[in-house]
Amino acid sequence: MTMGLARATVRHCASAEAFPARLPHGAGASLLDPYVAYLAGRIDEGCETAMALWREIREQGYPGTSRQVHRFVAERRTRPVRSGRKPLRARAQCIAAAWHGCSIAARTAAGVAARAADLGLG
Repeated sequence: MTMGLARATVRHCASAEAFPARLPHGAGASLLDPYVAYLAGRIDEGCETAMALWREIREQGYPGTSRQVHRFVAERRTRPVRSGRKPLRARAQCIAAAWHGCSIAARTAAGVAARAADLGLG
């Protein structure tokens, strides 16, 4: 049976008076470290949207991915993440707000207006 150790390693350990201690190693510096204070401040202000925070620090020069920011925010989140789709009324309000003031085809505008009226938003 092989253990995956080199013969020299086995000889070295066998001849040692005490079992050789492994050197301690921990997590190294993170790309996120220079931005931690900023992120913590923004989270304290109530912003817990990781993508928004990632965009903010990316503009400041952060070279890492959004995944690191997601992990950071998830560890410090103060309220549960809302999952699933928005209720129909909220989706209609978002659509109406997004299209407000945009020039779109009259047919589309009429359809949106009719739908908003059906939902009681018009």
